Amino acid sequence: MARRVQAPHAPAHRFPGRRLAPVHGLPAARRPGPRQRRDRRGGPGSGPRPARGAAPAQRQRPVPARRRRLGHDPRRRRDRRSRRALGRRARAARARGRRRHIHPGVGRPARPHHLRPGGRARGARAGRSRACVVGHGDRTRAQPTRARAPQRRHRLRRDPRSAARRGRRAGDRDYAHQRSGYIRGGNPGLVLRAHDAQDVVEGLGFAREQQARGAWDGAGRLPFSVRSGGHGISGLSTNDGGIVLDLKALDEVTVLDPASRRVRIGAGATWGHVAEALAEHGWGMSSGDFGDVGVGGLATAGGIGFMGRKHGLTIDHAVAYDVVLADGTLVHATADEHPDLFWGMRGAGGGLGIVTAVELEVYEVPPVVLAVMLYDASDARGLLEAWGTAVEEAPRELTSFLTLQPGRGETPGLAQAMTVIASDDVRLAERALEPLLRVGPVLQQQAQLAPYAAVVAPQDAPHVSDGPGGTFRNTLVDHLDDRTARAAADAFETGGFQMFQVRAVGGAVNDLASDATAYAHRDGQQFDVSGVGFGHPGLLDAAWDTAMDPVAHGEYVSLSTDRRPERIERVYPGATLERLRDLKRRYDPENVFDRNLPLL
Repeated sequence: MARRVQAPHAPAHRFPGRRLAPVHGLPAARRPGPRQRRDRRGGPGSGPRPARGAAPAQRQRPVPARRRRLGHDPRRRRDRRSRRALGRRARAARARGRRRHIHPGVGRPARPHHLRPGGRARGARAGRSRACVVGHGDRTRAQPTRARAPQRRHRLRRDPRSAARRGRRAGDRDYAHQRSGYIRGGNPGLVLRAHDAQDVVEGLGFAREQQARGAWDGAGRLPFSVRSGGHGISGLSTNDGGIVLDLKALDEVTVLDPASRRVRIGAGATWGHVAEALAEHGWGMSSGDFGDVGVGGLATAGGIGFMGRKHGLTIDHAVAYDVVLADGTLVHATADEHPDLFWGMRGAGGGLGIVTAVELEVYEVPPVVLAVMLYDASDARGLLEAWGTAVEEAPRELTSFLTLQPGRGETPGLAQAMTVIASDDVRLAERALEPLLRVGPVLQQQAQLAPYAAVVAPQDAPHVSDGPGGTFRNTLVDHLDDRTARAAADAFETGGFQMFQVRAVGGAVNDLASDATAYAHRDGQQFDVSGVGFGHPGLLDAAWDTAMDPVAHGEYVSLSTDRRPERIERVYPGATLERLRDLKRRYDPENVFDRNLPLL
C-alpha cells in the first residue's frame, strides 16, 4: 500500500492518474455457461417461448429432441452456410484487389501534383493517369492522381527501403492520425515514416529533391517538417501542403553500459515509455511534465522537468547524438567527435540537423513524493509571490509547477500546483511541502509516494487536432518578487490568456556555466512563466510584451509560438547566437532546417 503524506484539516484530492479500485456491492461478472453461449448464437432455447394461442406466423417449428441432441439444427446449418458464402466472396474480393496494381481510387482526393515519389509509371503513355508509390504493409502499390486509373498493370521499380514507399497522403486510411500534432492541425501533402537512420537519410534526400525542382505552388519553397513525438506546442512538426518526416518508429530504449547507466534512446520514443523502461532498473530522467512528449524535440531544446531543481535539464545528461546533417551525412556527435555540433545540439538542435538517437547518462531514481494542491487564485499576484518564495527556499529535491486559470463570472480563478519531491524520505517531504500549504487558500490537496514512471505515465493519445491552435508565450525571470508577480498577474488577468503556468528552473539547472550548452539561461533564472491564449495572435503578443518584457531575462525556445526574428536574441543571447550562426553556416548553409527560429 502506498504511503501518503496528508496535511491535516484538508480534503484529499484524488490524483487523476491512479487506477480506481473495484466498486464494492456490484455483482462480479461471470463467464457464461454452455447454455448461455448457445443461446447467444441463436440456438435452441434462445429467446422467450411464444405464448400459447399465438398466431402461426409468430411461432417457430420446434426441432425434435433427438435431432437437437445430435446437433442437427437446420437454423444453425443455414447460418453456417451463409457465413461460408460470405467468407468465399470476401476472399475472392481480396484476391482481386491483390492482382490489381492500380487502385480505382473512387472517392479519394487526387494527390498534389508536386509530391509524386514514383514519378511516371513505367509503360504509361501520354493521356494515361500517372501513379505514385505509397507504402501499404509489406507491398508497394500505386495510387492514381486522377479520379480513375486505367485497368492496366504497371510495375513500379523503387528501392524497397525508401521512406517514400511508406508515405501517407490525404485519403489514406491512417492519414488523419498522422497529419496533425498534439496542439495544431496540419494538412501535409505527404507524411514519410522512417524506421531507421537510413530511412531518415532517404526521406531527407527526397524532400530536398522536391524542393530543388520547385515542386510547390505556394510562396517560398516546399515546407519540410520533422516530427519525433508531435507534442510540440509550436506546431512545427506539421505543415500544410509540404512533407513531414515522421520518426515515431525510432523508439528504441537500449542500455549500453549498466555501470555508468548509459542508455541509447530513439528520437521517436516518448518520455512516458522511456520512464517505464528505465524504472525496471531503478533509473530515471527528468523530462518535461507529460508522458507523450517526444524524445527528439525535448532532448535538443532543454528539458524542463519535474526533477529539474535536483538533477538539472535533460540536455545536461546527454553524452552523444546521432545526427543526419543537411547533406545527408550521418554523424555521431560527442564531446570528442564534432564537439561544436554536440554543443549546439544541446539547446538548438532543431535548426542544425535531424536527431535519430540520443545517448544519456541517467541516474538512480527512488519512488518520489507527488503532491497536488488546488488553490483559490482570486489574489493571483499574492499567490504567485508567496509560491515563488516558498519554492526558492525549498530544498533542491522539490520541483513545482503552478498552473493558473482565470475565473468566470462568480467563479473565482483556480491554481493547481504539481510538486515532486525527488526522494522517498517522507519526513523530508513533509517539511518541504508544509510552506506550500500556506501560500494561499487550499481547496484540495493530496500527497503520495509513487514511482516516477507513474507521474509521467504515457497516454498514447492520437493526434487529431485541427486548426491553428493557440498563441503560446513564455519568459524566464530571476524571481517572483512583487514587481514580477504583479506583471505576471496583469498578463494573466487582463491579457486575454486562458491559462498560465510557472515552472521552477533553478537549483541544479544553474550549476553549469551559461556557455556550457546552447541553452544559455543559467545566470540565476529561477522560473519560466508561460501563457496560452486563443484570441488574435497580434493582440496576445502585444499584451505579453507589454506586461513581461520589463522583467524578462531570457526565453525558452520550446514554449513559444513567436517566430519574429527580433525575439531570437531572447532565446539565444549574445555570444551564444553568434556561435550558433557559425555552426549553421557550416552544417546547414542552405537553411534546410528552417522551421525553428531563423539562425541565418
